[in-house]
Amino acid sequence: MADCGRATIEYFSLRTIRNNPPGRSPAQYMATIQAIDEVFLPVPVHSVWRLIADIQRYPSWWPASLRLTVQSAGGGPLGAQVEIAPSRGAPFKCRVIEVDPPTRMVMEYFGGTVSGTGEWILVPSDAG
Repeated sequence: MADCGRATIEYFSLRTIRNNPPGRSPAQYMATIQAIDEVFLPVPVHSVWRLIADIQRYPSWWPASLRLTVQSAGGGPLGAQVEIAPSRGAPFKCRVIEVDPPTRMVMEYFGGTVSGTGEWILVPSDAG
């Protein structure tokens, strides 16, 4: 399928607070997490874009254990914000800060114990 694509979810500079003693700056006790996850999807890139750009529908396909709540979604993904309250962790927020339809979306993570950015990158592929 020449119309298929590859979705890369790349998180970088994502930091989490761990064991922050009272009276100390949380920044001193943050661990940096860097992860890249890539998957080949046998669907057109624009179909994947429609899914990830529809912030209002995130609660229907994100894992229930993340307890995702849409806080604002406006008329498109740019500026949309969600709160993520993992069942085994502290809540934090995520806001879309940059879009390049239909191939790239950048998110900022903030609040709680997580800060940093991540992005979805969609790349058309000739692999079938």
